Amino acid sequence: MIEAAESSLAYDRGRKLRVYANCGVPEYWVVNIRERCVEVYRDPQPNSYARCDRYVPGESIRLASFTDVVLAVSDFLR
Repeated sequence: MIEAAESSLAYDRGRKLRVYANCGVPEYWVVNIRERCVEVYRDPQPNSYARCDRYVPGESIRLASFTDVVLAVSDFLR
């Protein structure tokens, strides 16, 4: 699941994150427009995720479910 967030950042990090974690979504990304980063949440737990990694332009993200797929953060945030 990928969300692009600017004005909805608090909602995407709050309610939506809890819903996705409770549903067992294995990987949830928030493209944080304000802070120019991508927040990747993994390992769903009740009401949250056990892990959150932040990536900035110049870095790449490897998808957990498709490890051969690597995406550049610069493709999301220019």
